[in-house]
Amino acid sequence: MEFPDDILCLIREYARPRMKFIPEYKKVMLDLGMEDWDIVKQRLCDKDASLVISTLVAYTEAFLTTEKIQLSFVMPTHPEFVTYQRAMSSHIIHRDTLNRKLQILLVGEETVRKHERWLRYEDMYSDED
Repeated sequence: MEFPDDILCLIREYARPRMKFIPEYKKVMLDLGMEDWDIVKQRLCDKDASLVISTLVAYTEAFLTTEKIQLSFVMPTHPEFVTYQRAMSSHIIHRDTLNRKLQILLVGEETVRKHERWLRYEDMYSDED
């Protein structure tokens, strides 16, 4: 028994996986040592999934680079220490910028700003302890 074309079209549409970029998502989770990231999975079902996955991949690469640099720590007395510090701070700034961009894509700019204000408030009053 075969279904009519109009019904087959609907069946095919619903049979497609909702989440896009599944292989890329799985690789990122493996690279980050995570099993799941629910909000990322939700956002990979949205219309701007390609922007989310590209930012996530870029952030993951930056994160892994800073991890690798931190593992190759150079002692402060080493002649290359200043070069190491510059490279490290440049990579950290890049990673943090990508992290903020990713967070904005995942939860929205207003939520990120509220969290940043809360962190500044906590920092302001944590010195009094």
